[in-house]
Amino acid sequence: MKESDLIYGIMASFSKPHYSIKQLKNLLAPFKINESCIRTTLSRMKRKKLVASSSRGKKVFYRIFGKGSKIGRNVAHSLESLDWKTWDKSFWGVVFSVPETQKAERHSIRKNLLAYRFAMYSKGFWIRPYHEKEEFIKDVFLHKHCQLFKFYNIKEISVPQIGELWNLKNINQSFLKALRLLDKKGGELATYTPEQALIEKMETGERMIHTIFKDPLLPDIYLPEDWKADQVRTNFFKWDKAATAASQPYWENIFKEE
Repeated sequence: MKESDLIYGIMASFSKPHYSIKQLKNLLAPFKINESCIRTTLSRMKRKKLVASSSRGKKVFYRIFGKGSKIGRNVAHSLESLDWKTWDKSFWGVVFSVPETQKAERHSIRKNLLAYRFAMYSKGFWIRPYHEKEEFIKDVFLHKHCQLFKFYNIKEISVPQIGELWNLKNINQSFLKALRLLDKKGGELATYTPEQALIEKMETGERMIHTIFKDPLLPDIYLPEDWKADQVRTNFFKWDKAATAASQPYWENIFKEE
């Protein structure tokens, strides 16, 4: 894991309103990350508006903020399945056009589209089924090169076509691998020290979050019959709860200190 991903993951995992440098230093000690690296990484994260800092006397505290909050909201959204029973067959659509000289802008837009589970229908035109719980998407694509709209297809997109657009077969294969990994890691958890359990909570947890994040959260009519996304979520929640409990003797003392 990159230092920034690990720090963000630690801060998000324990859901505390803020963290002191001392708390982060102790939480990250099992990962062999020193205080100097923590401070440098936090400074970078602050410049990128992933975290914000505040002072209380001589102590500085950090909290997830701005762009970091939006990322956390989208990750949390991916951990819940959507109810599509009342879906009206409408879609989000994003059209964008970026000058050739602005490759970084184009890359940023495409990265956001993928992060918010859009698929490229044709060059410069990306889609995903519209759900009222995803109204926050409006805030994401307020960009001078983008146009976001809601539309209905005159000719319905076929199930096989949706499967190809979102690469559902390969995603389901990654879900099966994740289930096998969770079974393996669950069996090993009892052999870990609290410090090792914290390492597993973060490292295995990151792999699971990345895998779950691949779920495009599509209406059930488009999904394969053996779609494993919900099973991965359920098994991950159970594993994470057990890993959190196994690591508690280590991290609960850190939070008691301040």
